[in-house]
Amino acid sequence: MAIGRSIVRKPKVFLFDEPLSNLDAKLRGEMRVELARIHQRLNNTIIYVTHDQVEAMTLGSRIVVLNEGYIQQLGTPAEVYRKPANQFVAGFIGSPTMNFMSGVLHRVGGGLVFDSGDVKLEVPSSFEFPGGDPDGQVVTLAIRPEDVYTEEKAKPNLSMRMLFTVDVTELLGHRKNVYLKLGEKRLLATVAADAELQSGATIPIWFDLERIHLFDGTSGKRLTT
Repeated sequence: MAIGRSIVRKPKVFLFDEPLSNLDAKLRGEMRVELARIHQRLNNTIIYVTHDQVEAMTLGSRIVVLNEGYIQQLGTPAEVYRKPANQFVAGFIGSPTMNFMSGVLHRVGGGLVFDSGDVKLEVPSSFEFPGGDPDGQVVTLAIRPEDVYTEEKAKPNLSMRMLFTVDVTELLGHRKNVYLKLGEKRLLATVAADAELQSGATIPIWFDLERIHLFDGTSGKRLTT
């Protein structure tokens, strides 16, 4: 009703402050689609405040990510999702959230290796380190659950095979969340719903190296690719 009363006044700008926060999940999804239709029909500027990242990603043409009143990143949904400016944005945008591992970069031959003890990964040469040689630099590596594979894919940019133990699985209908562990390391992968993965089983894991993100261990800022 509030939205209807606003529309008849023909404003140039709408301000929505978490308009769907009190709705149940089904109705929220329906109203999200309806708001998108209203935006397309009216073609007005809409400033939409939300803590729901799904609403932000699906409704926004540009997203401003705020933390304690400060802008962390401004960009299109795709830019914010694919190239988060810092570790806060990386952990805030995306569902399920990114995996994070702290480690150190080591120079091995002509390349770099991320070393977090149990997990060692070759760093793609596309990464740039404006501060000079990053040998010995403390960093945080991040990777999204959909870029962690439990089956080897026909891709040229996969990591070396690693062995993790299945802790818990969650069936979501079309997909399955797989919680993995290796020593103190914890990892989440999303796989096909029909993947046969039993708790306690040891399974091979691969990372898509072209999809990893590196953040400075002190400032949390993105190390560019």
